[in-house]
This record gives sequence, C-alpha cells and structure tokens, in this order.
Amino acid sequence: MAVPGRFRGAVLLAVAGWCAAGPVRAQQLLDSITGTVTNQAGAYNLFGLPIGTYRVSFSKEGFKTETHSQILVRANRTTTVGGRRH
Repeated sequence: MAVPGRFRGAVLLAVAGWCAAGPVRAQQLLDSITGTVTNQAGAYNLFGLPIGTYRVSFSKEGFKTETHSQILVRANRTTTVGGRRH
C-alpha cells in the first residue's frame, strides 16, 4: 500500500498580507474533492492525500478564485502550493 502525501502552503492577499480563514480545495483529477480552511496566518495543511495529480483552488468571498492545475502528490512527500488573492 502506498504511503499518502500532503499539500501545505499559505495564501496571501495581494494588498493586505495574510488571508485568514479562507477555504482551500484539492480535487484529484476525475476523482474526489477534499478541503480545509486556512488558519489565522493564512497557512493550511491537507494530509493523507492519495498519490496522483490534483487541482488546488483558493477562494474567499470578495476575491477571485485562484486555481493551480497538474499538481503532483507523491508518496510520503509534502508539496507546497501557495496562493495570492486579488
């Protein structure tokens, strides 16, 4: 059985700095969606992700949704994906 991987990162506002309590979604292409919410510093972690290719998006009311495609999760590795809200 393969060891799962994870995403981590931080979401910044283009003007005001860290973006607290914004949703983060990860969708394995053609499969399930998982998500979390950033903490007060804008940081997030998504653990236990099956190996594969994902689309990661950051959204918050009043800001454009930012999406990163073709993000690879490898076994027992951490992939850093950050965002910048405009």
